[in-house]
Amino acid sequence: MDTNTQPDGIELIRLADLTQSISVRLRSTEPTLETPAVRHYDAEAVVTSGFVSR
Repeated sequence: MDTNTQPDGIELIRLADLTQSISVRLRSTEPTLETPAVRHYDAEAVVTSGFVSR
């Protein structure tokens, strides 16, 4: 897990090479309940690239 993540978040996958990467992580391990059978988790996709800068 990367050092900028929240302590209760979970990184699901990270694909990377030497200059770019993409990761998908859950922001929280606690779901939002719509109904007892439907749960949603907050997630984020983070893209890092060597050819894009702020």
